[in-house]
Amino acid sequence: TVTGLADRMHALRGEHPSLMRTGFDGTTAEACTIDGEELSACPRGAATGWMELRGPATPGERLRIAIALYDAGTLERDTVVLLDDFDWSCEGCEPGVDCGLQ
Repeated sequence: TVTGLADRMHALRGEHPSLMRTGFDGTTAEACTIDGEELSACPRGAATGWMELRGPATPGERLRIAIALYDAGTLERDTVVLLDDFDWSCEGCEPGVDCGLQ
């Protein structure tokens, strides 16, 4: 969820060049608090930056991957997922330790 990602949303926000002309750039006229910081103009958008998530699999296993983001926030804010540069890796990981998933 967006709430679950809130501590990672500091990577890109407001006037960050990566958000320019995306519809998520700029600020609003309202104040807000992000990561304990009081802001006089709340960022219109924010992003986590690129994330790497891994999960365990065994050879020959059939996988089904579901990517979802549940937006239960305000009507004034939209949530979007951008999946880019998806690839497979043969490196293993231990769930909850080094897979990137919580």
